[in-house]
Amino acid sequence: MSKLSKPPLFMVLCQVNFATVLKMANFIQDIQESLRKKGFPIYEEEIIQEFIIAKSPIHPEVAEKQRWVFSDIKRKQCVILSTDSVVLETICYEELETFIKTFEGVLETIQVTASPEFTVRIGLRYIDIIKSDQSASPNELVQEGLRGFAFDRVSGLSKPESTSLTKTVTPIGGILVVRTMFISDNIVLPPDLAASKLKFDLPETNNNSITLDIDHFAELNIDFKSDEVLQTIRNLHTYTSEAFKVAVTPKALEQWK
Repeated sequence: MSKLSKPPLFMVLCQVNFATVLKMANFIQDIQESLRKKGFPIYEEEIIQEFIIAKSPIHPEVAEKQRWVFSDIKRKQCVILSTDSVVLETICYEELETFIKTFEGVLETIQVTASPEFTVRIGLRYIDIIKSDQSASPNELVQEGLRGFAFDRVSGLSKPESTSLTKTVTPIGGILVVRTMFISDNIVLPPDLAASKLKFDLPETNNNSITLDIDHFAELNIDFKSDEVLQTIRNLHTYTSEAFKVAVTPKALEQWK
């Protein structure tokens, strides 16, 4: 498939989880200085809450976690670092290799300063916001299996808010998850991304859009070396790309080309 000129892609993120570095805070000054020179001059530090369900899924524990955020001047890209993970988020994605080049610099900074022992998980995620226009409704742009139950075909009922999730194991040992979300009130981002530090203008959808969330991740045990991590990202991308092609319709590709 050739590159689309009007893709519905809104946001891309990649997360690399590594063996915990409890002394990460000791390296932040050096990390900030390096990332500042690599295009991420805005620095923020924050405390977030996360749920721990290992002991009891019914009564999860709540723990505070420190993390550090490094953003570009326009807040179109940011790096989120914690004691056990690093994430690159962007809303100015052009192509995979450009994204990888940026992430490579980030990973090398973490490798040189904090020296994580090994990587335990890598995930690549694409968020598409599929809107209707005069020529097609959102339902005509995604395959039937992703559209949810057709309440709009029942007399007197309108299409409800809904979400769907389908997942499978990929040949590289990863888990590929495809989610769709139909939600009113112009809410188009998945809840876990609503607090993103990026500065974006959400597209006007008139409550008539579908959010397509394609997430491919692999749990593994490899050295924390940028070349190994980046090759895994390329492998993950192979299946996220194929999943997108299967998720949308020929009419959609024609509209976006």
